[in-house]
Amino acid sequence: MAKGTLGGPRTTEGARALTVEELGPELFRVAFKLDGYAGVDYRSQDGDAAYLDLGTPVHTAKGYAPEFRLATVSNGRVTLFEADTNPAAKVGADLLDIRGKVRSIGINDPEDGRKELASIGDPGTVQELVEMVLAAPVDQNRWDHDGERYFIAFHLEDGTAVTRAFWLESGELSRGIMTPALFQVPILQALTEAGALPPRDGP
Repeated sequence: MAKGTLGGPRTTEGARALTVEELGPELFRVAFKLDGYAGVDYRSQDGDAAYLDLGTPVHTAKGYAPEFRLATVSNGRVTLFEADTNPAAKVGADLLDIRGKVRSIGINDPEDGRKELASIGDPGTVQELVEMVLAAPVDQNRWDHDGERYFIAFHLEDGTAVTRAFWLESGELSRGIMTPALFQVPILQALTEAGALPPRDGP
């Protein structure tokens, strides 16, 4: 598995959690817990985890590349983790394993990313948007996140969702997936039709 950073996905309206039966084999175990132990000069390594305890088994998720999704189990409850960064990522497909798996796209509240404001359900449009994301170049050195932000929720066929911050001005889909200008068009159209765009200053 390529070295990268994993983050727990947001809880998104209408999305469900994975079950233990949907997990693949154990891939590795946590070798070091960063929280409370790593100093400011420590450089994270493969096998490190921010908050998972030492020795926690980490599993693959059936049907998904391990570079995209991993999971842990505690008291029978599955916690899903998705790739946030990957130094080897060149295009969106290197970060998101969602081709052929998206049934609809939600545009979610900019505050917490959970509440859906508008949605896109037309299969052709959904497929076009997904392909734009997967083909988009990745620049994970960007930190200029000015302008309006929403959250894009890719609702998958298995009932789970992949939710990422999206900045309208730059076209960046977190983290560092630089979508083309055409990606914004149906997003803005869906928000407009739902009456969810904020009022703008001026004429």
